[in-house]
Amino acid sequence: QEVWEKLWIVLAQKSGGDLRLLLHSFFSFLHRKTDFYISQHPLDVKEGIPSRMGFVEGDAEKLLLASFRRFPLRRLPRMSEIQKQQQQQ
Repeated sequence: QEVWEKLWIVLAQKSGGDLRLLLHSFFSFLHRKTDFYISQHPLDVKEGIPSRMGFVEGDAEKLLLASFRRFPLRRLPRMSEIQKQQQQQ
């Protein structure tokens, strides 16, 4: 995990803190260098012909959403509460 963490920190720094650029770079890599964006032929899927590449249409998106949902969203505290705490310090 630590090796990945260091790599992601470097990538985040290279993107200048712009999360959109980081995500664009990641998905561009998937598009160019993997089969993430390859869809199996519908007739092969229907006939049960296995493929070593690509996904059944919609499965790549399901994988993406499942990965996203593995981590809970974190809610920021109310700004009024943060300001109140800062004033008390």
